[in-house]
Amino acid sequence: YLGTYEKALELFEQVLPLYKKVLGDEHPKTITAMNNLANSLYYLGRYDESLELREQVLSLSKKNSAMNTPKRNQSSNCATKS
Repeated sequence: YLGTYEKALELFEQVLPLYKKVLGDEHPKTITAMNNLANSLYYLGRYDESLELREQVLSLSKKNSAMNTPKRNQSSNCATKS
């Protein structure tokens, strides 16, 4: 399966910059693409690169999660109703 992971890595390395450009760094699809790239790096034994990318994924996921809490959404809804 090594060839499959190498091909996946190649594709994810092409897709990620496009997602970042079109959707932005914090978009859920961009974060998913980053995670997929990290998985490919891991399966190919590139553990340091994988870990670095996974740390970015975790940070962005936490940031997105905090921005989408119900309390925050309610306060922003109230601000737009007035």
